[in-house]
Amino acid sequence: MSVFAQRTLVAIRAAWPAATVMAVGMCLSAVLALQQQRALERIDLQRHTQQAQSARQALEMRLDAYAVMVQHVANQLAASPEMGQSAFARMAQALRIQAQPGMQALSFTRAATQRGLPGQDQAFTARPGPHYFFIDYLWPLEGNESIAGLDMHDRPSLMASMVRSRDSAAAVVSAPFALKQPGEHATAVLVRAPVFALVDHQSPDGEAAQPLFLGTADVSVRVHDLVQDLHERGFLRRLALAMHDAGPTSPLPPAGISPLPLYLGAAWPERGQEAAGMGDTGQVVLEQTLQAQDRLWRLNFIPMGTALSWTERVQPLVLFALGMLVSALLASLAAAWWRRHPSSWAQLRASSRSMRESDARFQALFEQAAVGVVQVDAASGNVLHVNRRYCDITGHEAQQLCQRPLLALLAAETLEGDRVLLQELTAGQRGALQIERQLRRRDGTLVWVELHISALGHGPSRRLMALVQDISARRHLQQMQRDGSRHLRMVIQRLPLGLAMLQDDGRFAYWNEEFMRLAGHGATAGMDGDGWWCNMCPDEARRLRMQRRFEAAQARARVAQSLHSGESDSCGTLNCEEYQLMGSDGRTRSVSIGGMLLDEGCLLILQDQSQRKTAEEEIRRLAFHDALTGLPNRRLLVDRLQQALASSRRRGRCGAVMLLDVDNFKAFNDSLGLELGDVLLRMIAERLAQSLGPEATLARHSGDDFVVLLEDLGKDSMHAASQLEGEVQRMRSLLQQPLQLAGQSCHITMSIGASLFGEQELSADEVLRRAEMAMYQAKGMGRNTLQFFDPQLQAVLRSRTAMEQEMREGLVRSQFVLYYQPQMAHGRIVGAEGLLRWNHPREGLVPPSLFVSLAEETGLIQQLGEWVLGEACRQLAQWAADPEMACMVLAVNVSPRQFHQARFVEQVLQALKEHGANPRLLKLELTESLLLADVDDTAAKMATLKAHGVGFSLDDFGTGYSSLAYLKRLPLDQLKIDRSFVRDVLSDPNDAAIARTIVALGTSLGLQVIAEGVETEAQRQFLEDQSCHVWQGYLLSPPVPVRSFEALVREAAPAQRPPALSPACLTQPAQHRPEVVECTDASTGPEVPSNHS
Repeated sequence: MSVFAQRTLVAIRAAWPAATVMAVGMCLSAVLALQQQRALERIDLQRHTQQAQSARQALEMRLDAYAVMVQHVANQLAASPEMGQSAFARMAQALRIQAQPGMQALSFTRAATQRGLPGQDQAFTARPGPHYFFIDYLWPLEGNESIAGLDMHDRPSLMASMVRSRDSAAAVVSAPFALKQPGEHATAVLVRAPVFALVDHQSPDGEAAQPLFLGTADVSVRVHDLVQDLHERGFLRRLALAMHDAGPTSPLPPAGISPLPLYLGAAWPERGQEAAGMGDTGQVVLEQTLQAQDRLWRLNFIPMGTALSWTERVQPLVLFALGMLVSALLASLAAAWWRRHPSSWAQLRASSRSMRESDARFQALFEQAAVGVVQVDAASGNVLHVNRRYCDITGHEAQQLCQRPLLALLAAETLEGDRVLLQELTAGQRGALQIERQLRRRDGTLVWVELHISALGHGPSRRLMALVQDISARRHLQQMQRDGSRHLRMVIQRLPLGLAMLQDDGRFAYWNEEFMRLAGHGATAGMDGDGWWCNMCPDEARRLRMQRRFEAAQARARVAQSLHSGESDSCGTLNCEEYQLMGSDGRTRSVSIGGMLLDEGCLLILQDQSQRKTAEEEIRRLAFHDALTGLPNRRLLVDRLQQALASSRRRGRCGAVMLLDVDNFKAFNDSLGLELGDVLLRMIAERLAQSLGPEATLARHSGDDFVVLLEDLGKDSMHAASQLEGEVQRMRSLLQQPLQLAGQSCHITMSIGASLFGEQELSADEVLRRAEMAMYQAKGMGRNTLQFFDPQLQAVLRSRTAMEQEMREGLVRSQFVLYYQPQMAHGRIVGAEGLLRWNHPREGLVPPSLFVSLAEETGLIQQLGEWVLGEACRQLAQWAADPEMACMVLAVNVSPRQFHQARFVEQVLQALKEHGANPRLLKLELTESLLLADVDDTAAKMATLKAHGVGFSLDDFGTGYSSLAYLKRLPLDQLKIDRSFVRDVLSDPNDAAIARTIVALGTSLGLQVIAEGVETEAQRQFLEDQSCHVWQGYLLSPPVPVRSFEALVREAAPAQRPPALSPACLTQPAQHRPEVVECTDASTGPEVPSNHS
């Protein structure tokens, strides 16, 4: 490299700092000059805006002056509406109205009806409508002759302002209009005020009369002259003005309606056009809105020059020149410094780099801190810098937090106090400040923070550094701990266990509510353990024993604690023991006291045992006593009976057990209800207890059965039985007295079975079983009787039990069959009665008298009746296929229990449907006892079956106690005379009379009458003479198997065998009844079979 090049490089290196400073200075000077220019432009615009506002205000004041003036004129006209033209002119001259700028004319537009126009031109009267508005008074007349007498209807815009003035009763401004008067600028507006006649009377209805509208006082104003006045007064200097009428303020004009021009200045850049906003020339338009009474005027101003002075306009150039001068000076100084200190730049760069690295490390530490860091200006208290963590805590961005007070986000409750603390810290009165406060996040939620604020630096640059840590989780945990402690205290207070802390000095330090209830009244303030024991147990001897027990329990717990320290949770535990403590109510109760040895003393645990003991006693009572009557139950009875049996064997004395059953108790229950039935049992128990001595045991066995245990009745069974009969007599004499129950007198009898013991080795169960068998024997012998146990009775009962089992097996194995006894009518077989027989595998054919009663007692009668019904329907279906048997009517018996089943009707219809039998050939025989219970249900079931064709016969009629009204109410077809009346009908006049009566009764009611048990021809002839033509009995045939019955029917000649009687025949009187009808009409309504013969 040449010397010249080296010198050139050195020169360049020496010159670049100066050039850099110069370039920077030039740029800064240009920027400052440009900013100053823009500031001056804003000032210029502001001055023009203020001038435009002043012009608008001056114009508004001028219009208000016109409104005041015209209102004054209106008031004068209201007082003197007929003042005349001359008076009107004098008033106008006095007001010096002509001196007002822009004023064209003052007028009075009168409102009149057609009647009020006597002297007017014919043109007015020719107009339609009841009202007319014309200019009546006018001043000055000179120059305004063209509008004198002008009709407002000719100028709709002016008419609209008049209507608005009348309706609003206030001064209004009209829309712009063109004057008829000569002149260059014809645009004008009317300022008008309404004139109302003064009234001081009321309307006929009593209300204030409405004022009469007379017209309006008007001032016509030339808009150009009005604006020209503003020019002359200097309000529009350097401003071009364009005014438009935007319409009335209420109602607003429809959308799309263009504003009406009022004035367009000569200096306006687009004369003749509506200018709004920025014009094509780029000039700024200043918009102002003026409310001219009830209308809006839009004023647009365009600045036509500058409002700045010469000195203000040259300020940007001066500022740029000064900047360039300062830049040149600084460039020369930089060049000189660089030549003298060539290594300073390297040092400066190194220092800058080190500072940047330090700032970067500080910024990284500042931003990555785990807590929020805030730098605060000490003087103003505003935030200067925040880190990311603080932004996360508050939910705000850094820009939103800076220049805001540090305390702005804290809760308002502590704000005043926090400001005082911060001022003390700023003043140096505190070294640091650490507080916990609630801070409101951006979303409105409150978080708990810990603020640690310290001061940094001195003087004007003094700063505050705040470390902010979110402690919401910690506060939540603390709150949970406080809540847990509070809940624990509450739970301890509400525990059903009494808790108390007995300190080592013998004083109580703590107790809960249950302890106060059980024993707290003894633990008065400052009382030690000995005093508490004295209050809880006044009896000194018993108290000392209880104290020694408690102290011994404490000693055992201490020994266990010392031997097994830390090995088991049970160490140092006082075992629970029961103590009898006196409560605050003076009652002594059983309390269990236990506890645990602690460092502070002994924690006592008390539990009231009274309820447990009461419950145990109640359990024992319920276990051995009846809950209803309070008498010993079977368990206690058996225990006492076993003791009595053992005592009887040792002493050689006899005792007895009586089982008492209330007669007809089920009927009492059904008629009175279960609740009164229970009351009756309690009253019976009380009566029995009164009749027995204290040595006797009265127990409730089950249901309505009571057991009486008597001991030491005698040395042998004879003496014991004699003594027992005396006890029974005393009981009966007391029970015979009526019991008053629900307002009714109840008479009670009891069937009693007695079993003696003492002479035989018997168990308690065997004695009770014998008494029960004797009781059943007493009920079977007519009730209200006493029966002693008979060994033969036990054999009978065993036989009945075996027969019940065999009957159940017989149903399964089809051992039951139907026998058929034919029924005759007019000497011909018309049907049969199906009678149940049991074909026993060992005993042979068993008659129903031996098993039907047992079946009714055990409930088997329902199953037997269902089988009989099905078998009868099956047989009818089988006979239907045989022409000789197809017309046979089959009758079967129905037991009361079977008939009163809920599904009885369904069973009958199902059997008929299943076998396909004709329901008109099935007849159900009912007993009179069946009709006694629930007549409505009986009638409903019979009617349902009758509707299907099944017939009904009343069996054994005359032997029961039913009302004759049932014969009329129930749908019966036949009455059957019982065999007991037929047997002695020839020898006993009473039986003969009963038979005649039944036949006559049935005939009068339209019922067929059949006699059963006819064994002799004389009996049949007697019945025939009484018009009873249907019968059955041994005279014809005993009950026989089905094959024998069919053979019996076939023996008769076919030609002589008549068909069965129809239902219609059975219901007609005898004298009108045909002897035979078609076989297809045979029998009567539907019915259900039974199981006894």
